[in-house]
Amino acid sequence: MPSLNDIQKVLIIGGGPTEIGHETELDSATVQIMTEFKKHGVRTLIIDNNPFSVALEEIQPTNMYVQAVTTENVRHIIEKDQPDAILPSLGGLLGIQIAQELIEDGDIGRFGVTVLGMAPATLRQINNPAALNATLKEIQEPIIEAQVVSTTDEAMGMVEAIGFPLIVKPVSPRVDTNRTICENVDDMLTALNQGFQQSRFDQCSLERSVVGYKEVEMVAVRDVADTKILICGLENIDPIGIHSGDSIVVTPPQTLNDREYQDLRDATFRIATELGIVGVLHLHFALNPANQHFYVTKIAPYFTRGVALAARTTGYPIALVVGALLLGQRLVDVKLPGGYVKQTAIMEPMVDHVGVRIPLWPFQEVPDADQHLDTVMKAVGSTIGLGRSVEEALLKSVRSSQFSPRDVLPSVSNLTDGEMIRQLIHPLANRILVLIEALRRGYSPAELSELTKIDNFYFVKLQHLLLIEQAIKDHPLDVDVLQRARYFGFGDGMIARIWQTDTAKIRQLLADARIAPTYKMIEPTAGEFPEKTSGFYSTFEYENESQSLGERTALVLGRGGNQLGPNSAAEYFTTEMLKQLKRAGYHTILMNTNPNAVAIAPEFSDKQYVDPIQLGDVLNVIHVEHPDIVIVPGNRHYLTRELSKLDINLHVLPQIKKQTNLRRRWQRLG
Repeated sequence: MPSLNDIQKVLIIGGGPTEIGHETELDSATVQIMTEFKKHGVRTLIIDNNPFSVALEEIQPTNMYVQAVTTENVRHIIEKDQPDAILPSLGGLLGIQIAQELIEDGDIGRFGVTVLGMAPATLRQINNPAALNATLKEIQEPIIEAQVVSTTDEAMGMVEAIGFPLIVKPVSPRVDTNRTICENVDDMLTALNQGFQQSRFDQCSLERSVVGYKEVEMVAVRDVADTKILICGLENIDPIGIHSGDSIVVTPPQTLNDREYQDLRDATFRIATELGIVGVLHLHFALNPANQHFYVTKIAPYFTRGVALAARTTGYPIALVVGALLLGQRLVDVKLPGGYVKQTAIMEPMVDHVGVRIPLWPFQEVPDADQHLDTVMKAVGSTIGLGRSVEEALLKSVRSSQFSPRDVLPSVSNLTDGEMIRQLIHPLANRILVLIEALRRGYSPAELSELTKIDNFYFVKLQHLLLIEQAIKDHPLDVDVLQRARYFGFGDGMIARIWQTDTAKIRQLLADARIAPTYKMIEPTAGEFPEKTSGFYSTFEYENESQSLGERTALVLGRGGNQLGPNSAAEYFTTEMLKQLKRAGYHTILMNTNPNAVAIAPEFSDKQYVDPIQLGDVLNVIHVEHPDIVIVPGNRHYLTRELSKLDINLHVLPQIKKQTNLRRRWQRLG
């Protein structure tokens, strides 16, 4: 096999069509890694059948294969084009499985191809719980004991030893699946029948349940010299028992003590070394808050939504760094674009802000679906909020989830006490609203923490927001209260609703009192070094770090979090529009809150604002940037109507149809 120094051609295994579990974060990472490969003179080939892939637009037609992402098709491309290496980690779990099958079938050795990012032995273990657990035991990492079964009879024999509740998971699933919690034999038999069908080997693993433990994630990178840095930790507000993709996630973790955090960091590094990972590693842990004991629950040596969240909230350019590491560079030698200081790649990120991610569910379009949150992921997208406090970041993220186009949160006050208790114990997609309502009705943080297994800390933060809300109600048009409310994340529309006035009145009060947002740079050194990154978020403090880009600027408003419908097509359209605006000589500015969006990558715009796409926040960005053009998605009707009343050069995009993108893709292919 060629050494890393000899690699001139790499085949990237794409992630395939958007589905629950991944949206456009794989495509975003692919674009950035291709940029790094090109800088090093490496030719890139891609196989992907996502018709809305931006990465396919970034390469020559002769280097793209618009085909189903299967082992057979990848094998055919390797035989035909003879790449020096393949890169599976940009295809998520599907890419890992294909690389594993190529190794098992002898194709990797027969064609002399290098697998970038991990050794063949590691690939064999990722989807084999027994083998992976054996490796973790060798390095004394705590694991949940699992038994692999091939029949329901074998499972029945294991139940006595494991007991209920237990968790069933398919071994080496063909698709990204979920753990199923089983409370009794009937639950287990149903989960086994489904799991056997999803497993490549017709096997399932049974393990003891740790429902109720904290779920904590760690994202790290490692180079060929075994230098490792932790990018960040991600704390799930919801306990294990709710899929991490359906949980509210906070970074940096807020409720871990230093010993717990360092133990998980050390475990992440030991696992990265043992598995020989080069590039990114995303781990999940179950942490018992009563005694600080933890278990390793998931190992993902590939790009995930957690990796995308880590990059977006810290400002650390994970994909660019990983692109260099995959070609054999050491962290200490990685050279980043000019806005970063020389030491950035080798330094563990430090942040002076909080990020909160809130999932989005498709239940408005599929109201008959089961809306209960459990171990099966149901969210189709997410939004993030950034702020100087948990309160500000959380409220921004909730506002960004677009519960209302008028920046007003709906009420669930119509719930009876019995219904509310049931939803606290068995949560639905409106979980955050139910938690707030329970506090309004006088439930204490301690009581709610006991019911939900959510840390008491977060109820204290929500209670603080309710105290601010009450102050707004008690002091109408009070400027001091207004300033405090804006600092902690309340939007102009929310405050206007409470004071029974309009947004224009709120903005006039702010202007008269000279209360204006300041913008902080999203960069990975917490201001310790003079970074010049292009991402910003707003807060209400003194020092402003964002200045107007100057003349001939275009502000493009993103669609926000991914939802059912043409969002992936719209994301493709947005990136293409940003590229065309640049070619036309415009400085481009994007405003978006989707951490997985392709367009929010720095390659596509000169500046990115991660703030709610609500009227007041948009007007604040316009006030700073003075854009010549403002472009609004066709689905934002209220925003369009309000902006059209102002002296703004406004352009409204038509509703995106998937067929538009399909036609263009086929035309490019001739």
